[in-house]
Amino acid sequence: MVRRIVLGALAGLAAFGVATAAFAHAKLQSSMPAKDASGASPAEIVLTFSEAVTPAIVILADQDGHEVKSLGAARADGAALHVPVTAKLAPGHYTFTYRVAGADTHAVNGTLTFIVAGP
Repeated sequence: MVRRIVLGALAGLAAFGVATAAFAHAKLQSSMPAKDASGASPAEIVLTFSEAVTPAIVILADQDGHEVKSLGAARADGAALHVPVTAKLAPGHYTFTYRVAGADTHAVNGTLTFIVAGP
């Protein structure tokens, strides 16, 4: 009887673990440029997530909050989101805002800040 209860409890925990993994949302693993990094104007912004994503919205804003129109079309390559920067960015602070859908179809929002250093 005790053995049956223990086996039932273990089966329940195993099922919970599988369900938890199945409902996990995409999480940002890394970015290029790196968060709060200072460097040259990037030719591309790349975000790598914990699972495959589909791009929904990407916006780049300068330090005054104005939208920068220098982004090309976002494309996903599995877990990586690639966004070309079509013009050289002026020195200053930038905020890249994104919304993607993960493999589980849940939307994930976030921001990445970086600095373009002077010439």
